[in-house]
Amino acid sequence: MEISIKGFIYHKSAERYADCFDRYGVNVKTNKFAISDGVSKSFFPDVWAELLVEFFLKNEDRINLADLESYKSIQNEWIKRVGEIVNKPNQKYFVRNFFIQGRPAAATFVGLHFFKEEETFKWEAVALGDSFLFFIPNQLVDLNENFLKVTHLSSKK
Repeated sequence: MEISIKGFIYHKSAERYADCFDRYGVNVKTNKFAISDGVSKSFFPDVWAELLVEFFLKNEDRINLADLESYKSIQNEWIKRVGEIVNKPNQKYFVRNFFIQGRPAAATFVGLHFFKEEETFKWEAVALGDSFLFFIPNQLVDLNENFLKVTHLSSKK
C-alpha cells in the first residue's frame, strides 16, 4: 500500500508562525497519519500536540482507546519535557508558577490508520475535539450537492 500525504501548517492571520501549535505526521511503516491542533490558551500546547502525534504514529497496533496506561505515559513525557523547559535558568517566574500549579495542555486530535485484514484494506480513525477527518469518494463530483455522501469524523456534533 502506498500513501501519499501533502500537509502544511499555517497560522491564523492575527498571529505569527511561532504562535501556531499545530502538528501533523505520517508513518509509512505503520500506515498511520495524525494531526493535532494545540489549544493556544493552554500551557505548552505545542509539546502536547507533538507528543500525541508521535505516540499515535509509532504504535504499530490497532487503535485501542481503553489503553489508559499508554495515555498516562504521554502525560508523564509532557511533564518531563515541559519541566526541562521551565527549569531553564532564564525562564520567567510566572511560567515556573504555572507549571507548579499544574496548568494543563490541551489539543484536538485526529488519527487515521490503514491496515490489511483478510486480504482487504480497511481504515479506522479516532477524533477528539473539533478537528475533522473527511473521506470523499473518488466518484463524488459536486461536493456542494452531495455533501451527505462525505464521511466525516469528529467528536464535535
